[in-house]
Amino acid sequence: MLSIDRVLTLVDPSTTTPRALDQALVLADRCAASVHVLPFPNGGTSAGAHTHHARLQQLVEERRKHLGVTPAVAVPSTPQESSASDASAPLEYTRDHDIGLIIADTPADRGPIPALASSPMRALAEQADVPLFVVAHHPAAAHFRRILVPTDFSDHAQSAFEHAQELADLYGAELDVLHVMERPQYVALSATDMLALSDATLPERNAQRRIDDLIKTAGGPDVPIRTHFRHGDAADQICHFADEHPIDLVVLSTHGVISRRHHPLGNVADKVLRRVKTPVFLTRAFGRSLVAAQSSA
Repeated sequence: MLSIDRVLTLVDPSTTTPRALDQALVLADRCAASVHVLPFPNGGTSAGAHTHHARLQQLVEERRKHLGVTPAVAVPSTPQESSASDASAPLEYTRDHDIGLIIADTPADRGPIPALASSPMRALAEQADVPLFVVAHHPAAAHFRRILVPTDFSDHAQSAFEHAQELADLYGAELDVLHVMERPQYVALSATDMLALSDATLPERNAQRRIDDLIKTAGGPDVPIRTHFRHGDAADQICHFADEHPIDLVVLSTHGVISRRHHPLGNVADKVLRRVKTPVFLTRAFGRSLVAAQSSA
């Protein structure tokens, strides 16, 4: 099970479909965690902080009753509204209250959009040191049946897989593991060489062995797993796969083999978060893990 004590969810007080709040309440109930609720930066209304606080408390009680869950919930008073692009308040709250996971939605007035299309969400994705769960106003946000986790076999991708495995177990979902291979440029010297190079089975068999090792190393819960292989640009193939299949959630790490110095999110994660409109669970290569130590031993 995921190891979470406190979940922070950012909710637009004007919404009538608080999917991020619903997700936070259900996940916290299953993980025995508490939920902390703050208004999404510039939560879509001109009302003051007191009005926002009252509305959020009302939403919490309505959604707990509707969902039939009873996690502990804190709705702290906020002294003032944040600006539309300012995520400093939730980032500071995360640090001060030892938050383990942030769950947020994209702006309610824009429908399903990629996570990085929202300025506050981009700031959270780039600056938070805890995993970020972007619900993205997607119809599948209430029921995850297929979870996609790409892997490049790096240590960071291993962590993302372990989180995906636990999430699949938590939601009763199937896991799709995707490895993207770049086709190397060869100069074929003979017809035999050309025939050999056109056979993709060897690299795919090697990749399958590495996926088998990944699953064995993770040692997590037993969930249904499919493996897939694509050739080409990693970000392009991940996005194409998510679009072409009924994927409900994408789990990926902020960085693969690249270091944080070169990119705040990692090149692949940045491109994927700019394009996919499905919910995304973003694990941290250089921050907190939610996988209990025994799961990764």
